[in-house]
Amino acid sequence: MKNTLYFLFIVFTLSLNAQKNKQQEAKWHFIKQASLEGEFRNFFMHTNNSESLSDYYTNASGLKLKLNSGRWKGLDLAVGGRYITKTFSSVIAEKDQETGQFTKWEYELYDVLNRNNFNFFLLEEFYLNYQSKKTSIRLGNMLVETPMFSISDGRMRPFIYRGLNTAYAINSKHQIKFWWLTHTLVRSTTNWFNNNEAIGLITNGFQPNGQVADYQNQYNSRGSGIFNYNFQHNQWCIDYYQFHLDDIMTMSFAEIRKTLGKFNLGMQYTYQHPLKTNRKLAYVHRYIQPDERPQVISTRIRYANSTYSITGAYSYSLATGRMLFPKELGRDWYYTSTARSRMEGLGDAHNFLLKGEYFIPKSKLYFAVEYIQMLGPEIDNFHLNKYNIDEYWQVNARVRYDANFLKGVNFDLLYVFKENLNNNDPINVFNRSDYNQFNLVTNIYF
Repeated sequence: MKNTLYFLFIVFTLSLNAQKNKQQEAKWHFIKQASLEGEFRNFFMHTNNSESLSDYYTNASGLKLKLNSGRWKGLDLAVGGRYITKTFSSVIAEKDQETGQFTKWEYELYDVLNRNNFNFFLLEEFYLNYQSKKTSIRLGNMLVETPMFSISDGRMRPFIYRGLNTAYAINSKHQIKFWWLTHTLVRSTTNWFNNNEAIGLITNGFQPNGQVADYQNQYNSRGSGIFNYNFQHNQWCIDYYQFHLDDIMTMSFAEIRKTLGKFNLGMQYTYQHPLKTNRKLAYVHRYIQPDERPQVISTRIRYANSTYSITGAYSYSLATGRMLFPKELGRDWYYTSTARSRMEGLGDAHNFLLKGEYFIPKSKLYFAVEYIQMLGPEIDNFHLNKYNIDEYWQVNARVRYDANFLKGVNFDLLYVFKENLNNNDPINVFNRSDYNQFNLVTNIYF
């Protein structure tokens, strides 16, 4: 009996030592292989509005630091935060005298919900990750890149999402992914919001009958589910997404791309369907009406060689309903979607894009020019025009330089000129159209 107890004592002691050694080994891997990465961003924006409307400018600076642990048995941890501050500016807190509105664009570099908040720190990415040969699982605050939920990093920081992501590579041709997202760190704000709080946080637009919409906190949405299937083989690529905004609506997104030598052809199609809860809510409180069935078809042809490319794209939002996706959760990425031009909120609308790009590899210089034109429903046709915008044309010109003299440094200059085709009333153009805008972004990655 004593020998048995002695044996059990030895086994127990060895087990404790082994467990302690494993814990030390795990800590050693996490610490030894840890790495720190950072990004400094400086963003200067200047908006020249038309005629008697006020002009604005601001310069924001920000520093992001992200700590990545080492990997141990497939597990790793990451945590990152960002500090943003205003360095100089016009008086953007003053309303435009003609329209009685604040500037939209310059405030989006800071916190649009607190117009006096120009210095703040944000905890962004914070996740636990597991990676094996075919499977990855991520839990926590993360970046997401899909045609709707996306980082859309065109301000001082991107959209960040909280939830679970899994990916499984069936083989070299087939891959599936799944996300369940419960909260969003909405771009240009400083707080995390669940779906009920986020949707309608920034703008509600109009209902099809012309009433001002009021749908924030009207639903009982537990989150958003996303399923993705990807197929790639012999110059073919197929992507299918199913988006489920719990208690609100579903969206199916299908894309097919084909490469033929130096040409790339693509087609996208989306279909949206409202869920039953919309019938139970008062008309004014619905995000999407029960009879709306938004559909969008988007096509693209692109020719590219080593130094330049030419792209033509066309999107049509059918008259079956207004294309809807909450601005607080991301941005739509159709082939015609670009800076300051989206399909969201429009039905029976045609969007055209022509783009030329030129790249000088030796100098690391990139030039791009885009021409965009939107032809769609007229002003006050709320049935197909959620935000009551006019038809417009737009030119985007971009120059990007990756500095040769210092690794990780790049300069990105974007110039935007946008003008309405029919209605130039101040209330219909301020923060929307009839402006030219300079955006100069300096990024230093380390």
